[in-house]
Amino acid sequence: MKHWYTLHTKPRQEMRVVRRLDDLDVETYLPLVRRAADTRSRRSEAFFPCYLFIYLDLETLPAARWQWIPGLRRIVSFGGVPAPVPPAAIGLIRDHVAQLNAGEPAARSRFQAGDPVRITAGPMADMVAMFERACGPEDRVCVLLTFLGRVCRLEIDAAALEPSGRGPLPTDTRPPRRTRGHGRPIRIHSPMY
Repeated sequence: MKHWYTLHTKPRQEMRVVRRLDDLDVETYLPLVRRAADTRSRRSEAFFPCYLFIYLDLETLPAARWQWIPGLRRIVSFGGVPAPVPPAAIGLIRDHVAQLNAGEPAARSRFQAGDPVRITAGPMADMVAMFERACGPEDRVCVLLTFLGRVCRLEIDAAALEPSGRGPLPTDTRPPRRTRGHGRPIRIHSPMY
């Protein structure tokens, strides 16, 4: 009897394993989510990195035909027995991935480096910062915030940002230097005529 099972792959080898399984006429499901690499392009990434699902009858298709596929590590098992995945769980995953792909682009792709943004949640709520870059997993971004006279880098959830109506923010708010260190003043020499 056919069941859904989970395969564990090597990093970024999911598509390679899917192509090899397709050659063996094994039904596969690799949930892919469109991620915004930058504001101009979108690429697909595995929703579960290093995992994919197969639908087969383990008794009719010998393991020797599929277990040595390049890029495949193992079938997910508990106590040496492959663990079937309920069809309802696969249906929920399909629905969730479809909702993610149909939605608007990721919040972090709305901004470009240097854009002024307002923080809407957390301890820094209502402060204005400068968007620096996307970082970390999911929708985390780095912003530059002028706080207590210093420019600080802050990692924050992109959903907690909104465009600010202010113009470009200054990157350096420090006053000009007056000494060279150890109290030696900076003298401006006027040219001699």
